Amino acid sequence: MEELMKQFDGPPSLPILGNALQFLGAPKDILLHFMKLMEKYKSPFKLRLMYKQYVIIFDPEDFQTVANKILQKDCNYNFIKDMLGDGIFTSEIHKWKRNRQILNPAFNPHVLFDSFLKIFNEKNALLVQILKKELDTGKHFDLWPYIILTSVKTISGKIIETTLGKTKNFSENELQNFIEAVMKSTKVVSERFYKMWMHSSVIFNIYKYFKGYGKIFDAVHQYPLKMLYAKLQQKQETKLFVETDESLEKPLRNFIEILLDMRNKNIFTEQHIKDEIISIMFGGSETTAVTNSFLLLMLAIHQQIQDKVYNELYEVFGDSDRLPTRDDLTKLTFLEQCIKETLRRFSIVPIIIRQSDEDIQIKNYVIPKRTSIVLSILGIHLNPNIYANPFEWNPNNFDPDKVASRHKCSFVAFSTGQRGCIGQKYAWLSMKAQISTILRNYKFSTDLTMDDMQLDVDLLIRNISGYKVKLHRRTEKL
Repeated sequence: MEELMKQFDGPPSLPILGNALQFLGAPKDILLHFMKLMEKYKSPFKLRLMYKQYVIIFDPEDFQTVANKILQKDCNYNFIKDMLGDGIFTSEIHKWKRNRQILNPAFNPHVLFDSFLKIFNEKNALLVQILKKELDTGKHFDLWPYIILTSVKTISGKIIETTLGKTKNFSENELQNFIEAVMKSTKVVSERFYKMWMHSSVIFNIYKYFKGYGKIFDAVHQYPLKMLYAKLQQKQETKLFVETDESLEKPLRNFIEILLDMRNKNIFTEQHIKDEIISIMFGGSETTAVTNSFLLLMLAIHQQIQDKVYNELYEVFGDSDRLPTRDDLTKLTFLEQCIKETLRRFSIVPIIIRQSDEDIQIKNYVIPKRTSIVLSILGIHLNPNIYANPFEWNPNNFDPDKVASRHKCSFVAFSTGQRGCIGQKYAWLSMKAQISTILRNYKFSTDLTMDDMQLDVDLLIRNISGYKVKLHRRTEKL
């Protein structure tokens, strides 16, 4: 073991950063330090934070090697379990493999288009109506409250609707309480990560009790539990439970139907289902809402690119106000480039941490087993050797010829390999449907510039001051 560790030399450990982490006032400082390290050192390098050593990787080839071979999440993901439970994002590898196999059919593209596009269109049309109150006021407003509320409504609406069209509608207050609890919880989780003394479960549980954090986590769980019980009641009322052994082979509409079928077969408990619902709700609402908020702010700053996106929309939809179809969304290739560039520039999920269960060879180094390996999505996406002028926002980075010239792991917003994001196709459908609907109706502007961007990081990267834009009626045909 010692020989293997000596073989992995890399730059020396950096105790200054490890000590600094104890005194940082905000997670944004961690992001700044991390970026400076990646500018100074080549991938891979070692980093010791107090009692724990990490290997940092931001080379596409090495990223692919580790992501394909090492599937076990690092023990740091245990910090997230207070918030998300033991669902597909946080579970140990043996549980993850079983649940991933069970849930995969729910994320088949055909299922997604058939199951979700209708509700996307419904909620996005409602968003367009709600935004009217900000129209032509000449004042900046923050996009975030509107985008996140619509995202939560969309995914929760699909969870609780039935094949008979009955939908249990939750109050606006319940939705807002859930959103607020998620935001607070992500801050608590990130605080625990960068304050090393809180890594101890004993210390954190005491701290959690005196700070009232337990109530925040409970508030995150309350709304998904209500949805679960509402769905169970609907299933009983409509007698949609499938009791036969052949149920696994029958097509199921979406992931909640699959989860309930597993409960009916005594494979999942209600706790298992709750954990998966919370995980899917967070992954399917928070990440897409942050991305779309960043994207609309970028389009407001870059007016010529916004016009180019609208031209593409006009080529597909013309003067019609019809709802987007699967074929329509497939044609929006430049809009997809803009989404990819937003995910690259802001790397909404900045890192993934895996723990090696075996010695692993990358280039000239051997990383010994039981090492925590940080796969830096942020480091790849902002690497000037991969993307020229990486801190600019330029959708031309994803012109087909440029994409073809780069390593396939030069863009890893959804990770890669077996443990890549299960909801990737859902995310693309959701983001393209929402942005296309909004931009067909409205034009955005802002007095902000790229220099005004100040990023913060909890579980996700966000803009500290929000996503402030002005809204104008879309009348011109460019």
